Amino acid sequence: MDACQHCSDDLYLRGESHLPPVACPLLVEFGGSLVLVQRTGIIENRNNAMEYELLDNNKDRQPTGKMIYGRLRWTYP
Repeated sequence: MDACQHCSDDLYLRGESHLPPVACPLLVEFGGSLVLVQRTGIIENRNNAMEYELLDNNKDRQPTGKMIYGRLRWTYP
Protein backbone atom coordinates (compact mmCIF):
# COMPACT_ATOMS: atom_id res chain seq x y z
CA MET A 1 0.00 0.00 0.00
CA ASP A 2 1.59 3.26 -1.14
CA ALA A 3 1.25 6.53 0.70
CA CYS A 4 -0.03 9.45 -1.34
CA GLN A 5 2.85 11.21 -3.08
CA HIS A 6 0.84 14.38 -3.77
CA CYS A 7 0.07 15.33 -0.17
CA SER A 8 1.42 18.15 1.90
CA ASP A 9 2.33 17.76 5.57
CA ASP A 10 -0.15 20.43 6.69
CA LEU A 11 -3.41 18.73 5.65
CA TYR A 12 -6.39 19.04 7.97
CA LEU A 13 -7.81 15.59 8.73
CA ARG A 14 -11.43 15.32 9.80
CA GLY A 15 -12.02 13.11 12.82
CA GLU A 16 -13.33 9.55 12.80
CA SER A 17 -16.77 10.78 13.86
CA HIS A 18 -17.22 12.77 10.62
CA LEU A 19 -18.74 10.53 7.95
CA PRO A 20 -16.98 10.93 4.58
CA PRO A 21 -18.92 10.89 1.29
CA VAL A 22 -19.44 7.65 -0.65
CA ALA A 23 -17.80 7.01 -4.06
CA CYS A 24 -15.54 10.05 -3.79
CA PRO A 25 -11.71 10.03 -3.73
CA LEU A 26 -10.45 10.54 -0.18
CA LEU A 27 -7.20 10.46 1.74
CA VAL A 28 -7.40 8.46 4.96
CA GLU A 29 -4.86 7.99 7.72
CA PHE A 30 -4.08 4.26 7.84
CA GLY A 31 -1.03 2.55 9.29
CA GLY A 32 0.80 5.84 9.82
CA SER A 33 0.39 6.92 6.18
CA LEU A 34 -2.15 8.79 4.10
CA VAL A 35 -3.66 6.47 1.51
CA LEU A 36 -5.94 7.20 -1.43
CA VAL A 37 -9.33 5.46 -1.14
CA GLN A 38 -13.02 5.75 -1.82
CA ARG A 39 -15.75 4.81 0.63
CA THR A 40 -17.82 1.99 -0.86
CA GLY A 41 -21.26 2.44 0.69
CA ILE A 42 -23.45 3.72 3.46
CA ILE A 43 -23.51 2.19 6.94
CA GLU A 44 -26.62 1.17 8.87
CA ASN A 45 -25.41 2.52 12.20
CA ARG A 46 -23.30 5.64 12.64
CA ASN A 47 -20.96 3.74 14.99
CA ASN A 48 -20.16 0.91 12.53
CA ALA A 49 -16.83 0.57 10.75
CA MET A 50 -16.74 1.81 7.17
CA GLU A 51 -15.39 0.01 4.11
CA TYR A 52 -12.91 1.78 1.84
CA GLU A 53 -11.47 0.59 -1.47
CA LEU A 54 -7.88 1.55 -2.22
CA LEU A 55 -7.36 3.63 -5.37
CA ASP A 56 -4.29 3.68 -7.61
CA ASN A 57 -2.02 6.52 -6.57
CA ASN A 58 -1.85 8.13 -10.02
CA LYS A 59 -3.88 10.51 -12.18
CA ASP A 60 -6.70 8.10 -13.09
CA ARG A 61 -7.29 6.89 -9.49
CA GLN A 62 -8.68 3.50 -10.54
CA PRO A 63 -9.98 1.11 -7.85
CA THR A 64 -7.53 -1.66 -6.93
CA GLY A 65 -9.99 -4.17 -5.46
CA LYS A 66 -8.17 -4.03 -2.10
CA MET A 67 -10.26 -3.02 0.92
CA ILE A 68 -9.58 -1.54 4.34
CA TYR A 69 -12.10 -1.16 7.16
CA GLY A 70 -12.49 1.13 10.11
CA ARG A 71 -13.31 4.58 11.38
CA LEU A 72 -10.49 6.65 9.93
CA ARG A 73 -9.42 10.28 9.91
CA TRP A 74 -9.86 11.66 6.40
CA THR A 75 -9.65 14.59 4.01
CA TYR A 76 -10.09 15.31 0.30
CA PRO A 77 -7.04 14.86 -1.97
